[in-house]
Amino acid sequence: KCVGPLEVSPAVWREAAEAWEELDAEEVGRMRVAERNRILKRVELGEKTKRRAGDLAARHRLGAGESEVLALAHVGDRVILDEDRATAVAKTLGLSPIRTLRIPVLGAARGSISRPAAMEMLHRLALVSSAPSDLVMELERLLGSYPR
Repeated sequence: KCVGPLEVSPAVWREAAEAWEELDAEEVGRMRVAERNRILKRVELGEKTKRRAGDLAARHRLGAGESEVLALAHVGDRVILDEDRATAVAKTLGLSPIRTLRIPVLGAARGSISRPAAMEMLHRLALVSSAPSDLVMELERLLGSYPR
């Protein structure tokens, strides 16, 4: 809803669902609704993509989710990542990375979600990510500048 239809790799789906389930969060249900509504589309990796993901993970010390996202993407694609190392690798591959924490900000800017809903989403994402507090505060200030 915030950034449009998204393709989700197997590792990203597992990582996201597990992170939200640990918090006993309603987001898991929302993910399943988004999948039914075709906002999220789970994709499978072919053998070539799996090998590329493994190579990226080993060469750049990336997690499974980040390496799968990068392996699936093509030059010029926008990719959602939450680790600095993966973001740097994405740029070298000609991709346009977006930090996970910026998703609620983009949704509020587009008018897809309300500012209070975006702020709540930002805080919930911050709980399960390794985002620095200064980034969270910067995004809070940015969200505060949007109309309700």
